[in-house]
Amino acid sequence: MLRINQLTVSLMLAVFSLASCSEKESDTKQPAPTLQESTPADGATNVQLDVQTIELRYTADVKFGSGVFSEFDGKKLGITDFKKSGPAQIVFTIPGALALGTSYTLAIPEGFFLSMDGQKVEAHSVTFSTGQPDYNIVDKPVAKNASPELVKLYDFLLSIYGKKMITGTIADVDADSKADGEIFGDAERVFNATGKWPAMATIDFIHLHTINRNNNPWWLPYATYFDTYKKWSDDGGIVSACWHWNVETTEGSKTFNAKETDFKIANCFVDGTWENRVMKEDIATVAAELKKFQAAGIPVIWRPLHEGSGNHNVGGDGWFWWGYGTADDYVKLWRYMFDYFEAEGLNNLLWVWTTQTGYSWKVENVIFPDQEWYPGDEYVDIIGRDEYNDTAAQSAGEFRAITDLWPNKMVTLSECGNVASPQEMWNAGARWLWFMPWYDGGVANSDKDFSNHEHANKAWWEAAAADDSGLLLWRNDDGMVKF
Repeated sequence: MLRINQLTVSLMLAVFSLASCSEKESDTKQPAPTLQESTPADGATNVQLDVQTIELRYTADVKFGSGVFSEFDGKKLGITDFKKSGPAQIVFTIPGALALGTSYTLAIPEGFFLSMDGQKVEAHSVTFSTGQPDYNIVDKPVAKNASPELVKLYDFLLSIYGKKMITGTIADVDADSKADGEIFGDAERVFNATGKWPAMATIDFIHLHTINRNNNPWWLPYATYFDTYKKWSDDGGIVSACWHWNVETTEGSKTFNAKETDFKIANCFVDGTWENRVMKEDIATVAAELKKFQAAGIPVIWRPLHEGSGNHNVGGDGWFWWGYGTADDYVKLWRYMFDYFEAEGLNNLLWVWTTQTGYSWKVENVIFPDQEWYPGDEYVDIIGRDEYNDTAAQSAGEFRAITDLWPNKMVTLSECGNVASPQEMWNAGARWLWFMPWYDGGVANSDKDFSNHEHANKAWWEAAAADDSGLLLWRNDDGMVKF
């Protein structure tokens, strides 16, 4: 009997000892880590569109679990989308670019992260939103006595800015020499492929110059250009024009390439020089053509002297003769043209200046501004940017850089090629007023299938036309205004 009691007591002591050890271990075990803070912070607003990561900092170090997935903006994520950047620190790489005015949530379920001793970190999330742009655009065009039609066009553009994007194309400058003689080129290809006409058609005044004017075969197309573009306007389209301004080389042929001519922009303002005579004659010639549109009550979006700064902002040269001198020379020429047109009574033009502010091919993701080439607020209505081979994120970065520099002007994609879709650019934050892919000189106007178009092929346009959100404006849409 005594032996049994001793055994019982021994067992009871052993059980008590084990319980005490277990209780002691439980008392010393640390709780699972929790999220301490994040960048962007949970609940943050007006987050910039160039944010590419979410940084997570925990109260203690963590490791990854297995078989569990997180989500960002409805997209499933695994541990390969996260990496440790230090003790208790995790970095998540955001897939793609952020869009304006959008809320995002990174949702991390229980067990996706574990404490270092294997405890599951409870479910948690980070939610933030990007901001809406605060546009403060001037409320009237720069023309001193703007025509009623011009005011109507400007008011229309202002009403849709940041809300919709205008579709546009440019005619092949040699359209008259193509198989079927059609002048609109890409606009017709887009219509044949999609059943929709782009809202804006652009003409290049490349043919208008003083070289051999009396015996100039390039002059002939302009006998019909005005009638064609008047019909475009009558049918509900917007008319725009640019000017690859050709001058003579030393050999007597024509060019706009700075390195192929001795034509010097600085001499344009020296009386008695060849450059001064040609400059004045050519500007007068173009003014006479634009007056035809004015007489017909047609406003024109006018983009002269484009890409003036060329590669100056990255230590290079100008591409065209009008940008091969100094910024002061360029601004002087722009203002001379503006003042001459004003003196001639031209009051139907919206002036578009093309900045080269954007990503340089020499230094990736660095913005190079060119404000010294800007003619001034009183000489410019709209800031344009010409982009080629840019991603949606690059386009958004350039749009933001330009709007930061010129917050009181509308900003547009004045020329482009091989870029992201309009919808992708828009969602990334590039709220261009319009876009206009350059034509492909290797595609005949009679070619209805432009699948190999260098700058914007059939598939690109079909995807744009398939958008049913109302983002893009076409020539005969209900939202368009007839001018």
